[in-house]
Amino acid sequence: MDEDIRTPIAKEIDRLRKAPSKAEYTSEQLDILFKALIGLNSIQDKIINPEVV
Repeated sequence: MDEDIRTPIAKEIDRLRKAPSKAEYTSEQLDILFKALIGLNSIQDKIINPEVV
């Protein structure tokens, strides 16, 4: 599977996890990042395997 689409968001989430004492983002912003990662993964899955709904 091609990781290029997810890499920027995944790297940002990993960076935030490594520095939990510094609140750089609100929980709402983190929610948006996670939803974006899930959405991009879903789109990527549909591109790779379009016959699966």
